[in-house]
Amino acid sequence: MEKLRKESWKNLVLATLIILSMYAGIYLIAFHLISDTMLSKELVVGNILLYTPIVLFLTGLLYGFFHGFSPSLLVLVLLLYPVTIFFFKEWIILYQIVYTLCALIGNGIGALLFSLRKKMRKNP
Repeated sequence: MEKLRKESWKNLVLATLIILSMYAGIYLIAFHLISDTMLSKELVVGNILLYTPIVLFLTGLLYGFFHGFSPSLLVLVLLLYPVTIFFFKEWIILYQIVYTLCALIGNGIGALLFSLRKKMRKNP
């Protein structure tokens, strides 16, 4: 049981780092390392509308595939979103809901694949 908890925490820390890199890392790169303002804006808008939802979906999918459904991953996605307030000085709840839904859908599909894989191992 202790090994299972330790492994879960390791995986959640990895998921936290992925989520934080999408919420904060891209913006740090866009605002501080790229001097071209147009390229910087493209990166930020692309991250908001495309990259972050895809990465959160894939993170949820992989986490669900290897560990089953995890409400703690969804809580991480939901609670780490306010980190973006530091960059934009505002909070848009619609993005927070959409990002959480992307992670929920990915985690649900991954959990479904996890249960199917588990059944296939029991009954080949």
